[in-house]
Amino acid sequence: MEWYEDRNKLAEAVQFVMQFSCCFGWTEFASDKTACCNYKEEDKNIPQGLKDAIKEYIGSLTVEQRSDLKREMALLIGEKFYIREATVVKVLSRILADGDMRENKRLLILSLVAQVNQRMELLEVLKAS
Repeated sequence: MEWYEDRNKLAEAVQFVMQFSCCFGWTEFASDKTACCNYKEEDKNIPQGLKDAIKEYIGSLTVEQRSDLKREMALLIGEKFYIREATVVKVLSRILADGDMRENKRLLILSLVAQVNQRMELLEVLKAS
């Protein structure tokens, strides 16, 4: 049995990811290709069971919870307006494809690197002005 087939573990993992809403750099997770990664190729390795489990989990939420999840995800990826459920599934499945992120420091490292990069860019802009 895969960890994501346990709805409680999946719910906890999704909530853990959402707690990083103060971190930057999530836009790349919603893209199909970035300068450093071709997600279409990586998407082939994401278990369909994980995507289905995330869809089922989202479907089990109340309308209010689902709206909150979509709103928070839109903020994470820098989208100003509504995002589709398919986008939420895509982003969460890419992040959770490596396992339950609560047991993996990679997400924390990624968020810290993104924050440092953003601050360095800001510093360069400030130095230039």
